[in-house]
Amino acid sequence: MGIGAAASRANLRHPSALYLPFRAQSTKDAMIFPKPKHESAMAVIAVMVLLSLILVFIAGNLGTLNHLGRDLRLVEERQKRHWSSLAAPKSAIQTNAPPSAAK
Repeated sequence: MGIGAAASRANLRHPSALYLPFRAQSTKDAMIFPKPKHESAMAVIAVMVLLSLILVFIAGNLGTLNHLGRDLRLVEERQKRHWSSLAAPKSAIQTNAPPSAAK
């Protein structure tokens, strides 16, 4: 017995109560849906617009990161100067107390 719809129907004990006739499509055209040219062109344009928006977003983020890096370097230099000035020993510490008399 061959493989096919006729062979499978012959093996059934109880045929289906409802039979829907249809025309079998060829296998090569079963899942291919023809697209008009303008739809595929619009898809290409939409993808290009999305890519350009992503690139603009990336460029803006790179500029912001560059400015933040410069600001961070300036803050770090100021902190180094501040803490190095506090850590340096002072030769004469000024106080409000009068100098003691040497005997």
